[in-house]
Amino acid sequence: MIGKRIRAQRKTENLSLEQVAKRTGLSIGYLSNLERDLTSPTFDNLILICTAIGVSVVELISSSLEFKPVIKSGEGELLYSRDYHCEARFITDAKNPQEMTGLRLVATGTEKEESHGHDVDEFGVIVEGSVMFVLDGEPHVLEPGDAIYVRAHTPHTWWKLSDEDCLMYWTRLTERHIRVVHELDTMPYNLEDQV
Repeated sequence: MIGKRIRAQRKTENLSLEQVAKRTGLSIGYLSNLERDLTSPTFDNLILICTAIGVSVVELISSSLEFKPVIKSGEGELLYSRDYHCEARFITDAKNPQEMTGLRLVATGTEKEESHGHDVDEFGVIVEGSVMFVLDGEPHVLEPGDAIYVRAHTPHTWWKLSDEDCLMYWTRLTERHIRVVHELDTMPYNLEDQV
């Protein structure tokens, strides 16, 4: 699988096998076999290849993992569980992060959950039950169908109000996506000024 990703990245960079061979000191035959997944690279060779094709080892490996587009109910990886009142499970592929992640959160008790703010924006929807959400000091009662947007680094506290369990779904952009958005935000608006 990693060979196909190496080939795709090489082609994205418009590099021939010969150019990568010259940059790495590896043979064209070895690189060709590697791209066809007929052999596996050593870690040292992987570093050489990644440097030559302009991608980090982490990016290459994570993009080579099998993507799981469907997560069945109850199969999501457990993020955390507080035995007495709350459980959070991923509803997106936790082993192969994409542009956003999703969580299924079930509150069974009325204890408060407090956060000083996460590094990324989050969006939540209440599906069952009701919850008190204090966002940056302002209280909000949320019921089924209500949604809430929490900006990064915003302090918030929440607790279940209803007698029945409270089911919420949350999504957030990943750190990688935030970096890309930040880079776009810092680009000059008038590119002619840069010429």
